[in-house]
Amino acid sequence: MSRFGSSAWEYVAERDEYYFHQYTTAQPDLNFRNPKVVQEMKNVLTVWLDKGVDGFRIDAVRAFFEHPDFKDEPLADDYENYKPYEYNYLKHIYTTDQPENIEMIYQWREVVDNYQKQNGGETRVLMTEAYSGINIIMQHYGNGTVEGAHFPFNFFVITETRYDSTANDIISVIKKWFQNLPSGHVANWVLGNHDRDRVATRLGVENADGYNMLVALLPGIAVTYYGEEIGMENGAVTWEEGQDPKACTGPKEDYLRTTRDFERTPFQWDSTVNAGFSTANKTWLPVSSQYKTNNLELQSKDGVKSHFHVYQALLKLRKEDTFVFGNLNIEALDTYVLAFTRELVGNDTYAFIFNKGNYSTTVSLSPFKSVTENVTVVLSSSNSTRNAGDILPSGRLTMDAHEAIVVKPQ
Repeated sequence: MSRFGSSAWEYVAERDEYYFHQYTTAQPDLNFRNPKVVQEMKNVLTVWLDKGVDGFRIDAVRAFFEHPDFKDEPLADDYENYKPYEYNYLKHIYTTDQPENIEMIYQWREVVDNYQKQNGGETRVLMTEAYSGINIIMQHYGNGTVEGAHFPFNFFVITETRYDSTANDIISVIKKWFQNLPSGHVANWVLGNHDRDRVATRLGVENADGYNMLVALLPGIAVTYYGEEIGMENGAVTWEEGQDPKACTGPKEDYLRTTRDFERTPFQWDSTVNAGFSTANKTWLPVSSQYKTNNLELQSKDGVKSHFHVYQALLKLRKEDTFVFGNLNIEALDTYVLAFTRELVGNDTYAFIFNKGNYSTTVSLSPFKSVTENVTVVLSSSNSTRNAGDILPSGRLTMDAHEAIVVKPQ
């Protein structure tokens, strides 16, 4: 069965043969068991490296190879929850996460590393995309002898974080990655992407700054999906306007449940026609109706405390050595209050506190031995009444609902 529903085999009358496609009929699978195909793909990588690209985002890694016998796949454990034509109706043990997928990543890493050795310049980066289990994802990094992806996207923040997640729920997601991370490799944090509802929709626009601050100030790479810097929410798209092949090739009645178009609407630059995204009469997907009240131009104005200004300050702050090299200590200060410190000898210590709950609460920073007495606000979420420079007591700190702040000891 294809990822977008219905059979993965497509008949071609002209040849009286079938071809296999894990995704749309316009995306025939390549036969990576053929060495000529493998070499040709390496040639393709080299062509783009010659053009000056800085790296590659490799999509759908878990679907490169299939079991060589193309066995029928069994029913999913929860198949009763799905319709027979839906992808999740089956357990895809023969068409995903085959061991050869990992080996292909390693071969491509060799291509980009050899290119750098021969041509100099910065590291050419490999990023891999797969919704696989943690044990398989960590193999993307390498096997201890051979290097693989510089980093596989960490989607567990997306898949295992909900609006009602507690502080400990979020901490568990963070610790899971660090506990499995191979030595010498870097973590990364992905809040949203083109496959899932936007952060502001999924986790609450009131929490958007807090989550941006969370992933930007943790050790490792922070990945931003366009629109997160201004707190963009899902747009409205009808069946007639839809473009997502996953939803548009299925029944109309399933569209609202299965489409990914809502999180793919154009970026909202300003309040002009098409939100400043295009001068065309019609865009590929319709612009969100919110574009006149939420756009980059409005949020960029001087004196406005906005998601974008918080985001700008956040990216500047994360360049501090403490956030680049410092240790992490993370705690749940209350059911919905998460906090951590970043510490580096000879540099400022910082503490991040995020109350993602619906009510204000008073907490103490006493679990962090490096934070005593009063603290100074360095950065606050756009919904916070605190401003940079405010002095707060570390022993009794009242956090408003959905407020996030960064402080440092005086």
